[in-house]
Amino acid sequence: MWDSPLNRAPVPERPPVQQAWSWRFVPDGRIVLVADPAPRGALPMQPGGIVEKTDTTPEATLHREAAEEAQLTLTDPVRLGWVLDGTGKVYGGVGPNARLRLAARITTIGPTAVDPATGRPFARVLATPAQAAALLG
Repeated sequence: MWDSPLNRAPVPERPPVQQAWSWRFVPDGRIVLVADPAPRGALPMQPGGIVEKTDTTPEATLHREAAEEAQLTLTDPVRLGWVLDGTGKVYGGVGPNARLRLAARITTIGPTAVDPATGRPFARVLATPAQAAALLG
């Protein structure tokens, strides 16, 4: 049988990645979380954020956000999977999109600095994986 587009089932496209967040590990296996001290109090979260037009890949977003939010330098990012956002409402209704989750090793932790997106420095929290899971809910 000859190959024709009519003979093939449509291949579903992956939704575009709108966010890249990661688990960031120091050499002893602990994880760095960040906490924005305002406006709702210091809620711990994974460093990461929105993929910007200047980011060439989600991994580029990961490196940029790690530097901006926690002054971290990373190496060896690994894609763990993605969470589907069916509406993209949080991004202005962009439609179905993915929130990519990655893991990476931390090679350098710099001095605390102001996050350009919020205008405030983030607190950094060093936690075991079990503590991080409890803090993140």
